[in-house]
Amino acid sequence: MLEQSVIAQIMEVRPALGHGQAEAMLRRWFMEDEGAMINWEENKKVVDWLSSDSVIAENIKSLRRDAVVTQANLLLEVSVSLF
Repeated sequence: MLEQSVIAQIMEVRPALGHGQAEAMLRRWFMEDEGAMINWEENKKVVDWLSSDSVIAENIKSLRRDAVVTQANLLLEVSVSLF
C-alpha cells in the first residue's frame, strides 16, 4: 500500500510515466539509498524505508522542480517561436 501511494505521487508529478516506469524509479531510489545489497523483496526493509519518507520526499521535490523547469523551457520556446 505504501509503495502504491508513492508510485501515485511520482505519476502525479510525472504523468507521462507509466506505472512500471514509476515503480522502477522508486526501486532505483531504494537501491541508491540502501545499497545494492539490500533486496527489494525484503518487505520489512522496504516498509521501513517507505515509511521514513525523507529520501522519497527529496526525490519527489526534485521531480517537481524538474517538471517546473521543463514547463518554463517549453513556454519560453513557444514564446520565442511566436516572434
